[in-house]
Order: sequence, then C-alpha cells, then structure tokens
Amino acid sequence: MNLNVGYMLLRNVYEQPNKLAVIFGSKRYTYKVFNERVNRLANALCEKGILKGDKVAYLLNNCSEFAEISFAVSKIGALSVPLNFRLKEEEIGYIIEHSDSSFLFFGPEFKENITKLLPGCSKVKKAIQVGGNSEYDELLQASSPQEPSVLVMEDDEHSIMYTSGTTGFPKGAVHTHKSRIWNSLNMLVDTGLRGTDILAITTPLFHIAAGHTMLFSTIFIGGTVVILAGFSLPDFFEIIQKEKITAFFAVPTMFLRLLEHPQLRDYDFSPLRLLFTGGAVISVEVKEKLMQAFPRATLDDLMGLTEGGPLTTFLPHRDAFRKPGSVGRAHFSQMVRVVNEKGEDVKGEEVGEIIVKGPAVMKEYYNNSEATAKALRDGWLYTGDLARVDEEGYQYLTVRRTDLIISGGENVYPAEIEKVLLLHPAVQEAAVIGIKDKEWGEWVMAVVVLREGERPTEEELLSFCKGKLAGYKRPRNIAFVDELPKNQLGKVLYKELRNHFEKGEDGRK
Repeated sequence: MNLNVGYMLLRNVYEQPNKLAVIFGSKRYTYKVFNERVNRLANALCEKGILKGDKVAYLLNNCSEFAEISFAVSKIGALSVPLNFRLKEEEIGYIIEHSDSSFLFFGPEFKENITKLLPGCSKVKKAIQVGGNSEYDELLQASSPQEPSVLVMEDDEHSIMYTSGTTGFPKGAVHTHKSRIWNSLNMLVDTGLRGTDILAITTPLFHIAAGHTMLFSTIFIGGTVVILAGFSLPDFFEIIQKEKITAFFAVPTMFLRLLEHPQLRDYDFSPLRLLFTGGAVISVEVKEKLMQAFPRATLDDLMGLTEGGPLTTFLPHRDAFRKPGSVGRAHFSQMVRVVNEKGEDVKGEEVGEIIVKGPAVMKEYYNNSEATAKALRDGWLYTGDLARVDEEGYQYLTVRRTDLIISGGENVYPAEIEKVLLLHPAVQEAAVIGIKDKEWGEWVMAVVVLREGERPTEEELLSFCKGKLAGYKRPRNIAFVDELPKNQLGKVLYKELRNHFEKGEDGRK
C-alpha cells in the first residue's frame, strides 16, 4: 500500500466502515458509503479521459461534494485546483488557465460566471455542474464503486493551492501527497485531535486550512467532519448542540462574533474540547473570554502560510497566557528559523524573516520558476513574514516584508503601533499602513475600528500614542472605519488599505 491521500480515507473504510465520516445538512455518509461515492467519481473521471497528472479545478461553496471531488481526484493521481469563489472573475479565469486545468466542476450559483469565463479557458475540455440533479449525480450512478486502479506515490503532485495574490496575480503552490500527509500529522500530533472527535468546518473549503488541514486531518484519524455551508449565528450554536461538535477552527473575527452574540449562553457547549484559531494573532482579552464561554475547551493557535503546509508554527493552549502575542514555535515536523539578511539567526529584539524547512512545505510554484527560486533557497522556504524571537524560541510576528513601513530610513513595524492603539479602551481593531511621501519615503497612518458607543477624537488617539512611541513611529493621522478589509482567514488586507488611502480617500498629510 502506497501512502497517499487516498489512504487517509481507505484505512478507515477497513477499520470502521459504518462510522459517520461526513455530515452536510441532511446528508450523512459513513466511511464505507462516502468512499464508494469517491470511487464512483474517481472512476468516472478516468472514463472521461482524466489521466494522472491532469488538473481538475472546482468552484464550489462548502458542500459534501467538495470533499468527494478532493478525494476522488487524489485517488487517480490528478491535481486538485480549488478555486476561491471570492475572487474576481478575471482572477478565477487566470487561475483556471494558468493551472492548465482540463476539467472543471462548478456549483449552480456560479453557472453565469463560468459561462462567461469558459471561452477564455482554452484548456478546459469539460465543465460539469454540481448539485440539483445534475450531470455530477449521473456520473456517480453510472460508474463503479471499486477502488480505481491508478498507482499514486507519496512524491506525486497532489494539488495546486493558489495564494491570495497580495503581490499581484495569485501564485500556485504545488503540494505533494507526502506534504499533505505530513501536514495532517503536524495537526494530529500537536493538537491531540482524536478519532472520537466531531469537527465542524466553519471556513471555506477552498482554503488550505479548511480543505486540507481540517478535512484531511480529521478523516485521517477517523473522526467525523461536519461541513457548514456558511458561518451564521445562532445556527452554528444549534449545530454544535445537535451534532455534539467537539472541535472547530475559527479566525479571531469569528470568535468575536461568537462572544458578542446575545444567545451565546442559551446553548449547551459541554461537548466542545478543542478550539483552533489562526490567520491573525488573537488577543489575550479574547482568549480569556473564550475560556469563560467554553470552560471545557482549550484554544490552540495555528499559524502558517499556503506554501508552508500551511501549518508552520504552533502555540499550544498551555502557553496562551504565558506568551501573549506569540505565534509559537515550529510544528511537529517543521524546522523554523528567523534570519537577518545575511542568513544569520536573529537575537534579542532584532527582527528577521521567518524561513521554514520540512516535509509539509510546497514543492514549487506552478509554472513560475522565478518565484520558486526566490522563495525556495538551500532547502528553506522564505516566507516574507518578519518576526522576532524570544529567549525560549517563541516567535512574534511583526509584519509581512511587503507591509513594512520605511520612514526617513527607519523601519517601522505596524504591529508595534497597533499594539499601543489597542491599549486604548475605545479601540476594537487597528491597522497601521505606510503612505508614500516624497520627503520621508512613507509616513505612518492608522486605521481604527472603534468599540460600540465610543467616540474618541483623532487628536485624543494621537495624544495617547505620545510617550508610548518614538516620534517617527507615531501615526501622523488616524482614519475611523466601520470595519477593516480582511481575507477569508481574517488577515487584514494592508495592500487594499494602502490603495484606498493613497488615493486621498479619507487620508491626509
């Protein structure tokens, strides 16, 4: 037996065929039934001419079919190309074409978009709608439930996961079956997720955190996955209670919504034992409130990037209050360093770039040798994330290299300023950006979300920063907004903020 992603599922078909594997709404599939559906689709794809190494793209909202496609494509040695439905049409079209995808699945809600895009997707030979008594269902009914006869090795390419594209068009990180297995092991070893767990997937499956880390890890260990179509309250509370959810992942903004909901205390959350967060550093204040709201659960911080697995560093719950603001240390199979421009490990308060090595790291960027050579050097992945390291080796993110502010020749790290602003009782969220300036290169600007009912003046917040920050670090002005732009994992989109305010919209010198 070759160790590949298909094996994650197959081992549980033999060990516990009648246990629930996947739940989505009224659909409830045991490991045996789910595997048969996966095999039917895998064999149907082979009959349609999909060969090992071909690329299969899919544009879907969260659904059980997403998981079926992911495992089916894995079993025949083709490459999955999950598409971010939040991207613009031109970006989706770019990914389909750039990835050389020859087969495409799409949900009925995206039919109009796909109809527009297909003429420009020269390599797509077949596009099939999923859901609503579609051709997808006919494929499954007409094909064999037997295991497909394709030899898939651990070093074979498994998927192309496209990044969020903060520096231009998205880049496709190629992962192998081996890297998917090791990423799952990182999750299982470090968090203690068990086969008895029932994990709710609350974030989009197209993202590597949900579609690979949460889905694959839970299936690998023999647990049950409950896929949510979306995250809404109090519906999520009812699902936790109904399905006896024991674990789920949520970004900080989602946890804030949970804590602020007036019906939070009306439900029984006693089955919950594992909470996971990532995408952004969660505050100690929020962690304390979560522990009060879910007293039987622990909260682990999972941090990383698409290219890294994604799991790179890990802050266990036992260190949550001992190391506030930290993203932790290296995951189980990973080696992580923070280095300066000479490649030397940083010391003390020095800031350097996080680099990663390990079996969960991507193989390359698809069809982009220049970007691959820049990111992968001497066996290390250079992440572009800047951090400092304490005396115990715990890392503290400062900023992405592209978001670093250089004012008057001095490096300014947004996280340091944001931390000060968040000390003000009226400030709920803060993001600091650099605005281009002919004299200084860049000047510092803060964008702030206020707590409900609070109305401090700009002058008050600027004065608050005096004495807490050096002159060149202090914001020159502050803009108040209702919410900060964020990606699907809750990371602030600094580039979008800069583009907005550099155009003179609410920004001033």
